[in-house]
Amino acid sequence: MRRRLTRRDFLQITGASVAGATLLGSAGCVFGSDQGGASGAATTIRLGRIPAAQAMIPITEVMREEGLIEQAGEELGLSISAEWQDFPQGAAIRQALTSGQLDFGTVGNTPTLIGIAQNEPIRILSIAEGRVKFVVAMPADSSIRAPEDLQDKRVGLIQASDLQFFFDQTINSLFGTTSYDDLGIEVVGLETLSQTASPPGGIDAVVATETSYLRGQLDGLITGLLNSYGFTEEHYDGSLGEGADIQLPAVQDSPYYPEGFYLHRNFWLVTESMADENPDAVVAFLVAEQRAVERLQDMDPTEVARLAQDQEFWNLDPEVGRQIWLNDLIHVRGWPWLTRGDLRAVVDQSELAAQSDLIDSSLSWDRIIENISPVAPLAQQAWETIGYPEEAAFTATDTEDIRGLPLWQYEEWETA
Repeated sequence: MRRRLTRRDFLQITGASVAGATLLGSAGCVFGSDQGGASGAATTIRLGRIPAAQAMIPITEVMREEGLIEQAGEELGLSISAEWQDFPQGAAIRQALTSGQLDFGTVGNTPTLIGIAQNEPIRILSIAEGRVKFVVAMPADSSIRAPEDLQDKRVGLIQASDLQFFFDQTINSLFGTTSYDDLGIEVVGLETLSQTASPPGGIDAVVATETSYLRGQLDGLITGLLNSYGFTEEHYDGSLGEGADIQLPAVQDSPYYPEGFYLHRNFWLVTESMADENPDAVVAFLVAEQRAVERLQDMDPTEVARLAQDQEFWNLDPEVGRQIWLNDLIHVRGWPWLTRGDLRAVVDQSELAAQSDLIDSSLSWDRIIENISPVAPLAQQAWETIGYPEEAAFTATDTEDIRGLPLWQYEEWETA
């Protein structure tokens, strides 16, 4: 087991000087800091995250350790006490938000669209992480060497998750269908990400996050066939050649090209009550998130990965884990502000969710705008406070990611 990152380690890595003490916590624990310097009683905000996340981990570690929410609150005349909690998965965070146990929480597409579909009191606020690399992997000695070899095989994945949505959209691009029956594919439901790093017996292939894939690869348990960016992995041997980093022609027909086969986004959600009753605290959170990103952009990627190297997080050597940060949307952009392009992930994947009976019907753009419009002015205030990026960055087209007009310009969004 790797030694847990201590506060001294953190300050050495980031070069930060932080007054006051914060307590590091393990999964399921509450850990916080109360560094508010404004007069009056502190406003306590409760934030939930998932330790198995990827780029969101170093971002939140910096936010917590440097007391960035508290500092931003002071600038707004608030005394804020931030309490952080770890949860096993997004569904638990969504439930904690709707039951009043959390004020902010980070979740993936599925909990987000289910919450909106069920009219739960939550608002989509910002990007927590995105463009995560997903990999179709298999045991190291597998005879699966090309996409067509997946036909008539047993594929393990966590159902009704980003992993399944990625797989469905990938086979649709490759084979023109999302029907497992047509391809002879038997999907086997997995319960944990650790199973994707070490596939159970009888599973021919798995769908894994980059973190799980790297763990399994280092242990010699799995190898990769293709990834969500539309490129081959090391085990590929087919008509295009052999090995990794060959672009699959089918990705160019994806609706999310050049980003890849799949549009992945994880969001920060905020409760309606927090946004309505403590808008300055919401602004403070957004300012703090951007400042954390700026701190990380100034660091060597290996040092960023060191913030997430512990067993309950990435559990990877920083020299390996650095690639997770380099691939992430927030690193690529340098900012976490929401754009129309990001929310396509919710609209588009709600169609798949409706087909799978996760929700009654897909979500329209009007429904999304209804959800985000109350927090749009708060996001604009935070962006104006930071002054980054310039407006042109939101609609830039010479990028590797899907973006668009920012949250606060929702009235100008195309909704067709």
